Amino acid sequence: MKLRNFPYLFREGLRNLLVNWLMSLASIGVLTVCLLLISNAVLISMNINEILDQVASGNRIVVYLDANMDPAEAEAFGDKLLALNNVDAVEYTSGAEALEHWKEVFGEENELMFEGIEDNYLEPYYSITLKDISKINETSYQLGEMPGVVEVLQHDTLSNQLINIKNVVTVAMMSIVIILAVVSLFIIVNTIKLVMYSRRKEINIMKYVGGTDWFIRWPFVVEGFLIGVISGVLAFFVQWYIYQFVATGIVEDIRFIELIPFSSLWQPLLAGVCVVGALIGMLGSALSIRKYLRV
Repeated sequence: MKLRNFPYLFREGLRNLLVNWLMSLASIGVLTVCLLLISNAVLISMNINEILDQVASGNRIVVYLDANMDPAEAEAFGDKLLALNNVDAVEYTSGAEALEHWKEVFGEENELMFEGIEDNYLEPYYSITLKDISKINETSYQLGEMPGVVEVLQHDTLSNQLINIKNVVTVAMMSIVIILAVVSLFIIVNTIKLVMYSRRKEINIMKYVGGTDWFIRWPFVVEGFLIGVISGVLAFFVQWYIYQFVATGIVEDIRFIELIPFSSLWQPLLAGVCVVGALIGMLGSALSIRKYLRV
């Protein structure tokens, strides 16, 4: 296609969209629903992974230090922990603070249990939050090798379960997105075929007077592009309403679930549905017209 022909081909594609407005409306409706299902699958996957990350962030490693370590040295030990690549945050608890905690747990009626116990009886410890929970075993080994560490307590079973769940959710949602994209393409191809059938004589005449395949095809591809973009914009606004409704009307009452703010999602979501819609529309139009170019 020559660049100077693009304005003409674009106008023809827009004219086709407006002249055949009823079929265009049907195509837009079908593609909007398909894009809405795809965007729902993607957002559900993202939020499930975010919730799993929130749960995983509470799965900490506890590092117990030597009870005889100097208090100032024990407090400064946190800087050494933060120097490790996979350590995100640390929280220090001295032996005295740990003892006070257990006194509160057992209550005043059992205070005789702690009589005579010195403040440095319990080991000071650090609660460590990791950047990547999948590296918990590797990080635990590094911590255990550090001088002054007497014990490393980790819950690797829970971590492995969270990682497995996250992987399953990612694979499942990606499979759903691919299936929905294929189904969307199939539906849009068959919808556009109805338009092509009603205009087969027009296509044949253009072919007989010397029009090349791509010169004939491009207005329909442009039409598919416009259908895809319009469908993407409509799907975005419907998705916006649904997401806000779920976030404020349902999830707000469930305190342990926190969805990703839509303000951080709207730009990639809008771009994504418009690009996917345009690709499906263009590909659907290009595939639908092939049959009528064979004259």
